[in-house]
Amino acid sequence: MMRRDEGLFRSPGGERGESRMTVKIMTGYLSPSQAARAAGVDVGTLKLWMKSGKLPALMVPPGRRLYRTEDIERIARERAQKEQIAT
Repeated sequence: MMRRDEGLFRSPGGERGESRMTVKIMTGYLSPSQAARAAGVDVGTLKLWMKSGKLPALMVPPGRRLYRTEDIERIARERAQKEQIAT
């Protein structure tokens, strides 16, 4: 079985308990749930940031979003700096 970071493609699932189609994630990109966890926000917040232009996303079939790791790291740093200033 491939690691999640070895490329983005769909392959037929064949192992027991695996869905029929498995999505593999490209190196340097995060799924919405991974990105939200890393940035410390909700998945819905990421979607709002994407729609407002604050956070670019790669759209992949069938309508899924992927976020660049470097963009999420930048946002996490910005949020941490704002929290430091607030305290």
